[in-house]
Amino acid sequence: MSRAFGFRKTAAVGVVVAFGVLAIPAAGLSLVFSSPLTYTVGTSPRAIVAADFNGDTQTDLAVANAGSSDISILLGNGDGTFQAATTVASAPGASALVTGDLNGDTVPDLVVPDTGASRAVVLLGNGDGTFQPGVGFVLRGNGDGTFHPATVSPLLQSAGMIAAGDMNGDGFADLAVLEPTTTSGVILLRNGPGAFQAPFRFPVGPPTAVAVADVNGDGLSDATFVSTDPLLSVVLGKTSPGAPLLRAQSGEPVQSVAAGEFDGDGKVDLFFGQSVGAVLFKPGNGDGTFGAGFKKFTAPNPVALATGDFNADGKLDLASAGDGTNSVSILLNDAVALQQDISPGGTVSTGADATLDTPVQVDATAPAGAGGAITITSSNANSGTDFLIGDQQVNITTFAGMPSDPFRFTFRVDASQIPASQSATTLQVFKDGTVVDDCNGPGATPDPCVLSRVALPSGDAEITVLTSSASVWTFGFYAFRGFFQPVDNPPVLNEVQAGRGVPMKFSLGGSQGSAIFTAGYPKSQQVSCSSSAPVDTVEQTVTAGSSSLSYDSSTDTYTYVWKTDKSWSGTCRQFVARLADSSYRRARFKFK
Repeated sequence: MSRAFGFRKTAAVGVVVAFGVLAIPAAGLSLVFSSPLTYTVGTSPRAIVAADFNGDTQTDLAVANAGSSDISILLGNGDGTFQAATTVASAPGASALVTGDLNGDTVPDLVVPDTGASRAVVLLGNGDGTFQPGVGFVLRGNGDGTFHPATVSPLLQSAGMIAAGDMNGDGFADLAVLEPTTTSGVILLRNGPGAFQAPFRFPVGPPTAVAVADVNGDGLSDATFVSTDPLLSVVLGKTSPGAPLLRAQSGEPVQSVAAGEFDGDGKVDLFFGQSVGAVLFKPGNGDGTFGAGFKKFTAPNPVALATGDFNADGKLDLASAGDGTNSVSILLNDAVALQQDISPGGTVSTGADATLDTPVQVDATAPAGAGGAITITSSNANSGTDFLIGDQQVNITTFAGMPSDPFRFTFRVDASQIPASQSATTLQVFKDGTVVDDCNGPGATPDPCVLSRVALPSGDAEITVLTSSASVWTFGFYAFRGFFQPVDNPPVLNEVQAGRGVPMKFSLGGSQGSAIFTAGYPKSQQVSCSSSAPVDTVEQTVTAGSSSLSYDSSTDTYTYVWKTDKSWSGTCRQFVARLADSSYRRARFKFK
């Protein structure tokens, strides 16, 4: 039996929590996180949120810094790394942060409390990672960036962190509020679009944080309070009148909490931040309770947590704002889909059938003369109605075989991933980004090689590869073999004079017409200039006019002349081409 690690929608108003898709054993993934990547932000960060602030489909971060009274923006590169933080606004005493589309333009905006003026400040997003000057409100939105007159909520003795979600199924966002002076967690249910009911107080211990998510799978938002008591308190939403239901269990003293589906079993889990420099993972049971014990990962003083798929591998990652370190740490989710021993000549499988929600399934057969451990991580992305074969990736780690006695990997790809202009027999597989050619001799000749491509009766594609070694496998319909000279492929940094045109030359295995790029591509994004990456000067450039595309049938070469900008001098950028088969092709540049 397997479960789909897929997109999950909660009943909270306006809240959609997106996860990747993964065919895994029902017990869930073996959760592993990479060592933290750290980025400098303002002084004393207190809150962090994730959203796509510049419209490039990559997840970005916003951080509220209480010490420097400002907001830092870190734009995501889509590979788990982020650009250096920029400061976008003054925010006196910023201790909390909320993101959402407040004016209906589909661009995420920010709301930050102005503690000195007892109001909330709204920063409307421009869609490019910058924001308009803040406007102060304590009000309900009209949907155009303006707000209704203030709604009076029930009097609280004190108020700390606030989280919102529909806890009673009436379609309106309710509030979960920390009330430190009474060591209570407070639930404020709405009476329709305006006023709130009288508060329901729950003894949660000295509260430090609250998160809202559907932790018992009933379609209603629930509130999870944590405290220094230590106590984990879960208040379950319900549609019937009266107080919500409280469930409490012992925990550890923590200062922050985040909810999400991290381990692929379809149940909402929790991450806690500890001041001792760690985040603690607690798996959900799917009924509002959580597993015993914790799994601990290193993160510097995690005072606030945010979640998002930062490297586009279909798994939920974690961002931690570190108080006292003036930094944000990124922990990438390296959860494992299948991990077991395989006997000589034996076969293991991630699942029988590819589906819309699990677009790629894998059978792995060991060499006849060797056996050992094998790990398969399928970084599938939920395709919905969109063709996303270029987003599918399979990572296989195992022992070495031989070309004469190779592994046999069979990949089944769902029919939803095959556009009308292509077929199962034109599907290409890539090892470490290099297209795999057909077998033309005994065993894996060449190594690796494609043994067969089959169109299954269901319309799915099945492609079988022979190889002496396992690695990263991706898919597409264009036989892309890397960029040709004068451009070197990653990890090389190509050095070029800013303002010159760069001829990006490549082959797609024959003429594919002129509409070879996805709309909006090619484009570029600023990246860090790694001191460890080799640097090679681009020998041939052209005078930069308009970017253009041409095809030479005699050499089977496409040439895209990339127009660069003089203002890029002193920076490094990544050229990104998303081809019409949805595969991404990248090259890195350093501008003089």
